Amino acid sequence: MHKGFAIIAKFLAVVSLVGCLSGAAEAAPIVLADSLATPPNAFAGGSVSPPLQQATPFSTTGTPLSFTSALIPLHVSIGGTSAGTGLTVSLFSDALGLPGSSLVTLLPNAPLPPFDGSDNSSVLFLPSTPFLLAANTTYWIVAGSSAGSYPWQLATSPGTGPGFISGRATSADSGATWSNSAITLAIRVTADDGAAPEISRAGLSLALGMTAALLALTLSRRRAV
Repeated sequence: MHKGFAIIAKFLAVVSLVGCLSGAAEAAPIVLADSLATPPNAFAGGSVSPPLQQATPFSTTGTPLSFTSALIPLHVSIGGTSAGTGLTVSLFSDALGLPGSSLVTLLPNAPLPPFDGSDNSSVLFLPSTPFLLAANTTYWIVAGSSAGSYPWQLATSPGTGPGFISGRATSADSGATWSNSAITLAIRVTADDGAAPEISRAGLSLALGMTAALLALTLSRRRAV
């Protein structure tokens, strides 16, 4: 058999296998906590403006997870004040039921939208660097501001998710001290378990079948030569 034919057969088998594997669906993120208001609570919110800060807790499951995002509905300005760059959002550790120390800064995935006076804007915040959440651990999403007012929408329906925790913490001195409150803030926190996407059984069977057929053809050609 010509060596060129064998190379082509192997190449086609590899292409078929890779194509099937690449068609596997990506693993969906895990929603740890979801308390987004339904319907939206347009103007009631926890004030985030100097020196006031707001924080909401969530917990992890029994497996370490990679923190992926926090979706927060908020006003990016109020009372005609233009949206500035004073908003800061971070992931904090827990210290006896209150925010502890900052672990990683969260950044908006797009420029903050202008406040239109009628609705909240849901802003997706992503970790500035990859961060692994420890198993069975409580964390806090903390929002503060060095300039400007950013009311954080309150939850209007019960929260869901394995890591949902009701209530919030507030600080009136830029995070120096914190106090608990029974009021829950609206948020959606997601994470990723890092598992590889599940491979389609049908796709894998097709790839293996084509590979086997090509190998059989190669062997039959070799015997005929």
